[in-house]
Amino acid sequence: MTSAAIIDGKAFAAGLTERIGEAVSQFCADGHNAPGLAVVLVGQDPASEVYVKNKIRTTKAAGMRSIEHRLDIGTSEDDLLTLIDEMNADDSIDGILVQLPLPISEVKLRRLDRQLPWPQTVPPQQLRRWVVQQLEPEA
Repeated sequence: MTSAAIIDGKAFAAGLTERIGEAVSQFCADGHNAPGLAVVLVGQDPASEVYVKNKIRTTKAAGMRSIEHRLDIGTSEDDLLTLIDEMNADDSIDGILVQLPLPISEVKLRRLDRQLPWPQTVPPQQLRRWVVQQLEPEA
C-alpha cells in the first residue's frame, strides 16, 4: 500500500516558474523573442480579476511577455472576435487566455463551458476557430 505525500504547492509553483524562466532565458539567448501571452478580461468579475492578475504576474516572473486586454462588460461578441482576430495576426502573441465570464448569451456560455478544454492557453488560430464554432446558433 502506498502512502500519500503532502506537496508544498507554493514551493512547487515557484520552482516550476523558475525552471520555465530558465528555459525562456535560453530560448531568448538562442535568438528568439520571448513568448507572449495575451490575456483578455471582459468586465470586472472579482474572481476573474484575481486569476488574471496572478497569470500576468507568473508570466512576467517566467520571463515571458504579458499583453493585457481589459474590456468593458458591454463589449459585443463581434468586438471580442475582432480582438481575437487582431491577436491572431500578431506574431508576438503565442497564446491567448480569454477569461470567463464572456459577453455572450447564457445558452452560448453553457455550450462554451461544456466544450472548453482544460488547457488554459491555446494557440490563437485554434481559439478563433473554437470561439466562432461555439457562437454559431444551435441547429
